[in-house]
Amino acid sequence: HYDYNMSKIFFDNLGIVEPDYFLNVGSGSHAIQTAKIMVEFEKILIKESPKLIIVVGDVNSTIACALVTKKLFTELALLKQD
Repeated sequence: HYDYNMSKIFFDNLGIVEPDYFLNVGSGSHAIQTAKIMVEFEKILIKESPKLIIVVGDVNSTIACALVTKKLFTELALLKQD
C-alpha cells in the first residue's frame, strides 16, 4: 500500500518483515503513480543489480516495475492469478 501506516498494519498483524525499501510514491492518478514508481524503482535496480525481478498482479506497481526491469535487465517474471 502507498500509505506506510496502512502497510504497517499488515507487517504487524501478519508478522511480515518490512521491506528494505519504501518508494514513498503516495496517491495520484494512475499515470502519476506509475511514473513515480518507475523513477524510484529504477534507483533501486541500479543500486542492487538483481538478476531477476518478479512482479505480481496487475496494479500500477506491476506495470511500472516491469517496464523499468525490461529497460535495464533481461530477466522478468510475472506472477498472476487468473
